[in-house]
Amino acid sequence: MEYEYERDVVSELENLGVDYQSNAHYEMAGEVEEVYRKAKAFDKIRNVDKDFYKEYGYYPNEEEWWYDSSNIIEKYEELHGGQIKWKT
Repeated sequence: MEYEYERDVVSELENLGVDYQSNAHYEMAGEVEEVYRKAKAFDKIRNVDKDFYKEYGYYPNEEEWWYDSSNIIEKYEELHGGQIKWKT
């Protein structure tokens, strides 16, 4: 995914918050930013096999895959303030 509209969508929600003096629009903008961050982390996890192959010349075994995927999740959590919250 290219995320080509990410900034436009968030900006539009923030502008609506200004226009309508609405906190709800700001909160929606924050949620949309969080969704994009999670989607980007998911895309990185999806590409662990390809990235591993590019770096090492072979595909990862299960342990190596989990190690790289766990590192992506930990980096996401460090950068974005805490654990990923899974909603059921």
